[in-house]
Amino acid sequence: MINIDLSSNYRSFPALWIFLIFATGILIGHLLLDIIELKLLIFVIILLFFIALILYIKNHSFFIYTIFLLLIAVGIGRILISLTLFEEAYLLNREIGGMLTVKGWISEAHYRKDDRNSYILSCEEINSDSVYWQAKGRILVRQGKYPQRLKYGEKIKTVLNLSRTDLPHNPGDFNYRQYLQMKSIYFSASLPEDITILEGLKGNYLKRFLLIPIQQRILTIIDYFVDDPANSIMKALLLGEKQDIDRDIIHDFQKVGVIHVLAISGLHVGIILAIFLFLFSVVGLPYYWKTGLALLVLLLYMALVDFRAPVVRATLMAVFYYGAKLSQRKVNPINILAGAGLLILIADPRQLFSAGFQFSFAAVFSILYGYSRLSVLWPFSINRSRWRRYFNNWIRQPILVSLTAVLGITPLTWFYYGTLQLGAIISNLFIIPLFAMFLMLCFIFLALALPGLPGALGLAYILNKIMIFIIFIVNKLSQLSLIQFYMPHPSILMVFLLIVLILLLYNINRKLVFPYLIIVLMIFGFLIVNDIFRIDNNKLRITYVDVGQGDGAIIQTPGGDAIVIDGGNRQFKKDAGQRFMVPLLRYYGIYQIKYLIGSHSHSDHIGGLIAILQNISTDTLVLSGYQSKTKLYQLLINTAKEKNVPVIFKGKGGALNMGKNLRFYILHPDSQHLKAQSYSGNEVNNSSLVMKICYGNTSFLFTGDLERNAENNLIEYGTFLQSNVLKVGHHGSKTSTSDAFLSLIRPHYSVVSVGKRNIFYHPSRETIRRLWEYKAHPLRTDHFGALVFESDGKDVSFVNWRE
Repeated sequence: MINIDLSSNYRSFPALWIFLIFATGILIGHLLLDIIELKLLIFVIILLFFIALILYIKNHSFFIYTIFLLLIAVGIGRILISLTLFEEAYLLNREIGGMLTVKGWISEAHYRKDDRNSYILSCEEINSDSVYWQAKGRILVRQGKYPQRLKYGEKIKTVLNLSRTDLPHNPGDFNYRQYLQMKSIYFSASLPEDITILEGLKGNYLKRFLLIPIQQRILTIIDYFVDDPANSIMKALLLGEKQDIDRDIIHDFQKVGVIHVLAISGLHVGIILAIFLFLFSVVGLPYYWKTGLALLVLLLYMALVDFRAPVVRATLMAVFYYGAKLSQRKVNPINILAGAGLLILIADPRQLFSAGFQFSFAAVFSILYGYSRLSVLWPFSINRSRWRRYFNNWIRQPILVSLTAVLGITPLTWFYYGTLQLGAIISNLFIIPLFAMFLMLCFIFLALALPGLPGALGLAYILNKIMIFIIFIVNKLSQLSLIQFYMPHPSILMVFLLIVLILLLYNINRKLVFPYLIIVLMIFGFLIVNDIFRIDNNKLRITYVDVGQGDGAIIQTPGGDAIVIDGGNRQFKKDAGQRFMVPLLRYYGIYQIKYLIGSHSHSDHIGGLIAILQNISTDTLVLSGYQSKTKLYQLLINTAKEKNVPVIFKGKGGALNMGKNLRFYILHPDSQHLKAQSYSGNEVNNSSLVMKICYGNTSFLFTGDLERNAENNLIEYGTFLQSNVLKVGHHGSKTSTSDAFLSLIRPHYSVVSVGKRNIFYHPSRETIRRLWEYKAHPLRTDHFGALVFESDGKDVSFVNWRE
């Protein structure tokens, strides 16, 4: 039987239990943030403390359970204090926004090669309406128009247009606002051209006179000696400055499942520790001295990289390990890991919600817990054979370590990225040793370059060639079809079940675990199949995707089919299809598109369709009967042919076969607007496919970039144009959406797909005013992000997906 005796397990892994229970309290506190009263919680904590004290004195068996409840309560209180208690002068405690005179100092500076630098401004004072008031808080400030770099500690006074950071644009997008809030940053702004640099400096003396100069010296040496791509990757590996790494490189590493090697990790701590232990041994220092000095170097490095979670975790583990060794105590790696995590959460409970913290601890715990257990499943006798020993040391053991690490982070990669990176088990075997060698050479390079010793230039050349070779291998691995699998975004239940499945796998040799494993596999498999094939829920869902300045919509039918109308723009290194449409389709679990529709041939509508064709299986490409001669249009046609996707051209009177009480009508272009003559912008706009989707008694109208003179040709449809939701023509331009046209549609909602601060000044005030006059409730993608509607055939409801 599986041992579930709480007290005996607690005695084996006390730090692990305390860590898990304290983390549970943080989770509960985060979920019930708006419900729990802090004063009442403090009373409960005090009460539990005295109850625990009495039970301890009486040696009662319920003492341990009371301590667990106390830890949960303390965890709840810690996150409440972290997220809800601010000083009276804190920025969040005032209604601020717009142009304000701000006085503060630079507490962080992050430089880029392209001078798109960013800073953290620690605010001290704000002038609003000629009234100065004390203000505390951190503001993310971008370089903007200011021509010079700011330095750590500089005091400045300037006028800033403070605003909240954008929320996610589309479902599944990275929540940058939440990420900044976890760092206590709630506002952002761009620097103006004029800034007043005030006298004096502020900040930590150790950071200003030791850490910052060391960082700048290292960055200067790397820029002087090392070329790209090794240049930007060395900065990321040594100091955590990842802003200059090429996005294509990041994409390839992420796809292969080795993105973690581009970040500062425990590997750095291990290498630094090994180097300095070796150096201090060479000079003949006693064990106590060399260990203490090596740990001191680690603490300095931890401060140098700004206390990043993986380095803090590894450094604390090293301190605990050698502390236990020096005090001659038994060392339990899992307890050491849990103790490091507990200290981090006590200092900052928000770290629990950081992906870096989660990935770091999940991978290490999985290795520590799972390696020995999986070794039992792959028994291997070394005997006296040299070759068997080599196989065990260089193949079997690395495979098991890689497997346990990948298994440990699999629930997280599925939750955050929607992928199962099974290929990472093999790719880690090649990439991690190469990166370990590269990192070791990086430290040797610094040891030569910092004091100006010969050999640094030659080693820099070798480092760049090694990195080019590594990137080449990663790029080739990323092109393998089975390197990763895209999955629908999982629920918390499915993530939990996957964790249970992995833990059961680690304990598969125990009695009665195998039947449990079969049951979990069946339940888990059922939930995945249910999610992938989208069991009919009798609802039509339409997502108007925020693709910037352009159009894009995803339609999910009650029968489980998917339709895409337009895909956003395609420009150099800015592909809305790759950036927005493909990730959202994968997030929704859409791997087959029935109809991929391009409303007309302008780039901001069909540009993103090329990336969709290249990444998502498509049955049919549907285009307007008006055929363009642009290179982009021809590229779209050629891509469809390469993928063996049939192309059909539609016009007025056409329809698409959908079934299941769902009708898809094509109302335009008519014969007059199918003829290509001048190929002008107006002519192409008026060739847009106008489509009406009807489900039961509800309907949605898509008008592409149709302009007024072509709208007049649709007046003959009369009340048939009436729809619940209108996709406003031409991004709300004043050339579209006439009174006569709008009076027949009479939508309850109108969607304006438009980019933030676009150069066309879309939408026009006149169009927005007209929409409000007809009570069409205009909703803009630049304000709300993606707009999602659902219909049950009777009513249309707006879905607030951000909640």
